[in-house]
Amino acid sequence: MVKAVFTVLLFLLLVILWPIVYWVSNYLWFGAISHVVVHELVLFLPMGAVGALGVIIPLFSKRYEGQLMSGMLGYLVATPIAYLASLYGGLILPPWLATAILGGVPLLVFTFIGYKIGEKVHSHNQGVHHY
Repeated sequence: MVKAVFTVLLFLLLVILWPIVYWVSNYLWFGAISHVVVHELVLFLPMGAVGALGVIIPLFSKRYEGQLMSGMLGYLVATPIAYLASLYGGLILPPWLATAILGGVPLLVFTFIGYKIGEKVHSHNQGVHHY
């Protein structure tokens, strides 16, 4: 099972990751950071929380024990999709809802796929084949 301190630190890192990514991408694109961007950073906290919960909750299950790397790989594959979906989703939904739903759903789906792939690889390595 996962250790509590590691889980809390991982959760906090993944929550603040999205506001940092948004800040860095705005800085690289526009140069200076305006006060509007600073206020918009808060909009990415729900997306970070949804994605972080998707990463850490399966770790409490015996089934996905030791599968963190495969789950994180799925999370990383989803990051560009989630980021673009959250940005463009603000055109059709309220921004906080767009980041939480349109940004969070790809993170959850790809993280789950990563855990499932890790589970299959682990069971195959153990000699148990479930297809």
